[in-house]
Amino acid sequence: GVWSLVKKEDPPGSLGKEYAARSRPLRFQASCGLFVEISIGEGAETLEGSCAGRCQATDKDGYVHVTHFRSVDFQPPSIEFPKQEVVMVKNGLEETSLPARSVLQRWQRYPVAAPNKVVALELVSEKPVQKSPRSGVWIFIGNRWARVVGPMRGQGIVAGTCCRSLAHLQLLHGMLEVKQELMHKYSAVSGVLEGPGLLRVEKEALSPERKGSIFYSAHDASSKIVRDEEYLIRILPRGVEEKWKICEWTFDPFTPESAKQRGKKMPATPVTPLTPRTPGKKSVTSTGDLRAKTRP
Repeated sequence: GVWSLVKKEDPPGSLGKEYAARSRPLRFQASCGLFVEISIGEGAETLEGSCAGRCQATDKDGYVHVTHFRSVDFQPPSIEFPKQEVVMVKNGLEETSLPARSVLQRWQRYPVAAPNKVVALELVSEKPVQKSPRSGVWIFIGNRWARVVGPMRGQGIVAGTCCRSLAHLQLLHGMLEVKQELMHKYSAVSGVLEGPGLLRVEKEALSPERKGSIFYSAHDASSKIVRDEEYLIRILPRGVEEKWKICEWTFDPFTPESAKQRGKKMPATPVTPLTPRTPGKKSVTSTGDLRAKTRP
């Protein structure tokens, strides 16, 4: 489903930080384990916190421990992937950081239309080939969608430097170099599916002016979507292509209703399977069937 971060307490029990409704970070979680988090810095690149990857849930003494294996992150990586203990509460869930239990995050379920309709895509390759290979996740849940794309862990300046924060990274590599990489190599976008074949931007990292613009339209001849049973390819002008592996597909967000009614489908072409590029960590499949212990 889709969740919004309401409050962050550091440490737990403190006043913490409460997020205004319009600026709350959003998390899109698919049952296959893929996730996308949209956390926009509101004009300050050092506060950008969007990320994406795959999560793994394990049962520990009746509680759910979740590790988020981030394949792409706007913040520099730490030595270990973030891990939390998750407990379901009324109208939401609480996540306590592990092992120190130093941070508590309170999430609420975000309302979406038709939440059982889910599409989850994982970036496999791009044309032209990037100097620093990129990773990405694109998720649709009902009438909402989000995607994050950026250099894989270990590639480039941001993903290749282990340090405390973007602010610290700027001291190491320079403000201009870090900002240029974020602007040109990273992308974090969330928006609304106004109808099949029409995606509109609601938030975009480092580009607030893009709010309300069209991200994809099936009626725009300058770009198109083709797919088969395993892969989806987004074709853009000037020979740019994105190849996505279909990990979950319960509805078609790209084909207009008019085309479906005429019995026409989006063009499908055979796609040659490629071995996905992977970061240093191996992909981890979510258990998917674990449930957090509910507090009384």
